[in-house]
Amino acid sequence: MDQRSSGTRPKDGRPNARASSDGAPSPALPPPGEFNKTAGKRRSVAFNTMIKECGKDYTRALGMLRRMAQEPEGADVFAVNACMNVCANAGKWSEAVELFQSMGRRGVAPTVITYNTAIRALGLGRQVDKALGLLDDMQSRHGLRPDVITYNSALAACAVSGRVDEALELLAAMARCGVQPDRVSFNSTLAATARVGDWQRARNLLRVGMAAAGVTPDVVSYGTVLSAMARAGQSNPAKELLESMAAESAIRPNARCYNAALLATVPGGEWEAALALLGSMEERALEGGAGNGIVGSGKGGNRSNRGNSNDTGAAQPDSYSVNAAISACARAGEAERAMGLLRGMQARFGVRPDVVSFTAALSGCARAGLWQHGLALLGEMEAQGVVPNVVTFNAAILCCANGKAPTAHASRLFEAMLTLGMAPDPYSFNALVRAYDRSGQPDAALQVRTHNVCHVWSAELMRGLEVTCARPILCSLHILLSFAPSLPRSASFALGRPWMRCGSAAWPPMRSRLRRPSVRAVGWGSGAEPWSCSKAWKGASASRPMSSPTTRP
Repeated sequence: MDQRSSGTRPKDGRPNARASSDGAPSPALPPPGEFNKTAGKRRSVAFNTMIKECGKDYTRALGMLRRMAQEPEGADVFAVNACMNVCANAGKWSEAVELFQSMGRRGVAPTVITYNTAIRALGLGRQVDKALGLLDDMQSRHGLRPDVITYNSALAACAVSGRVDEALELLAAMARCGVQPDRVSFNSTLAATARVGDWQRARNLLRVGMAAAGVTPDVVSYGTVLSAMARAGQSNPAKELLESMAAESAIRPNARCYNAALLATVPGGEWEAALALLGSMEERALEGGAGNGIVGSGKGGNRSNRGNSNDTGAAQPDSYSVNAAISACARAGEAERAMGLLRGMQARFGVRPDVVSFTAALSGCARAGLWQHGLALLGEMEAQGVVPNVVTFNAAILCCANGKAPTAHASRLFEAMLTLGMAPDPYSFNALVRAYDRSGQPDAALQVRTHNVCHVWSAELMRGLEVTCARPILCSLHILLSFAPSLPRSASFALGRPWMRCGSAAWPPMRSRLRRPSVRAVGWGSGAEPWSCSKAWKGASASRPMSSPTTRP
């Protein structure tokens, strides 16, 4: 008799468990319902994994979530969280919020991770008020206690929009709730101050706030404070902070820190400080020194190191560094030094000049009135395959204007802009008018103003002169004469100067005067329609001779 036939049945009628090969009894088979539960869990795990693998393909993730909702077990909180995360990565904050709001209809209770993901999505969408509202909602409505990731997500939202006061309030709220802020928290707050150039509060938070919380700043923290100083144009505090990094915190500055300090020298034209910083970067690069982050171990624990690397890049000068130094020299009128840096970029720094480099050097030539050098730089751009933009042409035309070059050069540059399909801006027209005025050709200047400026800005003139005259540069004598050629020079000058000096207080009388029936934009021939910018400059204007006022495009 075999083993199967010799087995006896228990009292409940079920067969005995089979014995394994080693003689030990194997576990009894689960009932059929348990098979369904196991299969449902496996399907949920599979769906969650596939949703996480979608990356930024939010449409695919949403489709998987809808398909999962049709299964017997439905969509769980893990699937909704994963789908919200995909929407956040794709920049679709509205879809992420819609998923969050649909959790009640799905019968799924949100978790702290759900709120963290929703707040992060709102932050990436610059919806700061809604993000902060969710932070309050999770405590009052669901009784969930926010953790450090929740606060960091809200702080990141404040950083993107430059909401400094809200960020500092969140740091204080973390202390009240017993949540220890980490380095990510402080760096996000510093980023908010850097966005608005609030360098004093940034420096105070770096030196006092982080030390009080027991968090050691890293090279990202210092670089963010330096960025705030650069935005405010505070070069001396930037240099002091850069020098104190290694002495006080044993942190060696990297390229980002040097670039921020270099940018701080541009508004004031401090070319000597810029060249000194650039030389310091070269010395560090030759020494092989890299920004090796934190040398000593500071306070803050493991949590404070999470999410922020030490950004250990070398302080090798790059295009941003050299362009900032060229801009500082150009702002100070040191055109020859700017051109020297430009022409030595490839050999000295191993960096190829770009359009920003040439435009900055051209600005220096414009300030110094070196129009021959400016035109030579344009030739070098063409030889090196660098395509100029509108700002480049504006600087070149201004070179001709300030250097009192023959007006043919400025005219050709302006026509080259049109040939390349570029739409001149008000600065382009101002530079061209200045070139004609300084060469003693007021009639030609008036023709340029009448035949070009009026038509480019005619659409804005018809919609309301407030739009066009929002910039003070458009309210100069030349532009006013272009908008209102029937007014005498003295009347236009009298209207333009109060606006330039007094601001919007002088605008209502000017607007009423310019809207009189006698004041109109001059058209191309009788009955010409006003032009829009796209019609005027992207089409027939490129081939229209500038000296034909009766030619209709």
